[in-house]
Amino acid sequence: MGRFYDEKAIHDLLQFIKKEFPVHFIRTNFIVGFPGETEEEFQHLHSFIQQDYFDNIALFEYHDEPLAASSRLPDQISSHIIRQRFLPLRRVVNNLLLQKQEARKGKTYTGYVQTGGQERITVRPILHCPEIDEVDEITLEQIIRSEDEEIVV
Repeated sequence: MGRFYDEKAIHDLLQFIKKEFPVHFIRTNFIVGFPGETEEEFQHLHSFIQQDYFDNIALFEYHDEPLAASSRLPDQISSHIIRQRFLPLRRVVNNLLLQKQEARKGKTYTGYVQTGGQERITVRPILHCPEIDEVDEITLEQIIRSEDEEIVV
């Protein structure tokens, strides 16, 4: 895809972030079936995702956009093969993200109230992006304290 860095640089950066920033949230996107993607490259992506660097992963199936340069590239991947690759990888990603979500249960986080009710409120943890990352639904009893309009749960 014309990136200016190599795989080692990616691993080094991710390891640096995890080591130097104890509080971090790393998100990324992956496209399955970009023109020229080989089965070997796809398997490599599969292994990379399983290394558990990411706190959120958006996974997409490649499709042509008429004005995008990628639509004119050789070695287009059929939609059937893209789907065959995408579905099992989506299961892996969903499983990893579910594990992350389960690991967060019972821990204390600072967050922003998104919506509130009489018994339950929806809170977005401070490191999560609105409309991208998951939110938490908590009870009012789970609120520990409030500081400057920021609720700590």
